[in-house]
Amino acid sequence: MRGLVWLRTDLRINDNSALFNASRECRDGLIALHCIPKTLNTQAHLNQRQYTLQKQQLSVLKVALAELNIPLIIQPVDNMDAIEPVILNVMRTHELDTLYYNARYDLAQRTQDRNIASTLENAQLKVKHFIDHLIAPPEQILTPKDKPFTSLVAFKKTWQSFLRHAQLHPLGPVEKQAIALHVANIDTTLPWHAQVTSPWQFEETLAQNLLKPEHTEQLNTLFTHLTVGLVSPRQFIHTLLQAENLQHKLEVDKWLNLLIAREFDHHIMYHFPHICSGRDFQPNMHTLPWHKDEKLLTAWQNGQTGYPLIDASMRCLNQTGYLSEDLLQASALFFTKVLFMDYRLGEDHFAKTRIDYEFATNNALWQWSASTGAESVIYARIPQPSRQSEVFDATGEFIRQYCPELASINAIGIHDPHYHARDVVAEQNYPQPIVDYNLMRKKTIYHFKTLNKSLKSSDFVAETI
Repeated sequence: MRGLVWLRTDLRINDNSALFNASRECRDGLIALHCIPKTLNTQAHLNQRQYTLQKQQLSVLKVALAELNIPLIIQPVDNMDAIEPVILNVMRTHELDTLYYNARYDLAQRTQDRNIASTLENAQLKVKHFIDHLIAPPEQILTPKDKPFTSLVAFKKTWQSFLRHAQLHPLGPVEKQAIALHVANIDTTLPWHAQVTSPWQFEETLAQNLLKPEHTEQLNTLFTHLTVGLVSPRQFIHTLLQAENLQHKLEVDKWLNLLIAREFDHHIMYHFPHICSGRDFQPNMHTLPWHKDEKLLTAWQNGQTGYPLIDASMRCLNQTGYLSEDLLQASALFFTKVLFMDYRLGEDHFAKTRIDYEFATNNALWQWSASTGAESVIYARIPQPSRQSEVFDATGEFIRQYCPELASINAIGIHDPHYHARDVVAEQNYPQPIVDYNLMRKKTIYHFKTLNKSLKSSDFVAETI
């Protein structure tokens, strides 16, 4: 049997379900295929920054697969729709009879997968897909009434039960093929190059080296490699369980909860595909009069809002492509609840800039911030940026790094420089706040209160963090 492995965000050899199974079943030859769309959007698997960082990984992967007698075809395509004819052509040209791929769960990719499967089956070709992107497939984590979970707390209990009974273990090595099928060389030059100074390199060998319990302090790096497919969820959970035995329980619990939240976000996306079309999870929220002010959008995107923590966060994201979960939430809450801007505009900017971008988790973050999602922040929870700054960056070190014009201000004044250091603000031309927090907070609460009069007055209590 001859097979084709279609690789998407799973650009790795280790613990890759589709590649592992194909290498054992195809004894007459195996080819791997990765298609790079020239046009990227939220329906694509990776954004431009992610592809730019993974250029080296694609080269390394091609060499590593060649050593296993598995040639890798890296095929540029005009768009996502052009992948189907490429797969059919490769299979016909090389007389391959089975397509292997790891399942994905957003609406566009599921639709594409169904279309490809139908086309190949009509051509008398076989299709096999595998669970690899998540620990638990969405069809298997349901309520006692066979309904999808919309509460993360309830989902977590069932997910943990699934994990205990599943007894998941990373897969063994990919088998070397007896022969290497000949494929034509294709120009694999990426059609674009994005500007990014990533804090990490994106190569499988580096990611795999982090799969050791003694590297617990680098779990944020490992989790990012998980989101872009350089390690599998099975490997990640295996590392967490090993680290837990080394008395790193608090750190392990933090990242286990993030992993469970990621799975929940993907399950929400699968069961409620309308969110993939830019719609609110909660349909009664669609009449909120979100702003779409270009000046406010540009100021927020460029880190010129006059709120130091928000500005430092956005400048960091623009330069490196990475922000901690706390700062992602702070930036999104500021955008939706202080600027009262349409969350879809912020979601789109994060989709283009984050090196750990995944549609499901990114959409969940923004709908949480906008109070329109399955799991949402209470709409009256509108943190004061200076109070957040005191908690997340107490010494001001992060702000000084990305807002150097404020570097001379002490740890107390840097959180509210317009009050504590007016001379520095004027001298360094740091922008004045683009909106008045107190005024915008009242307006935001008014819009939500008007939309849903059933909400209690106690929901309007201000929270400082």
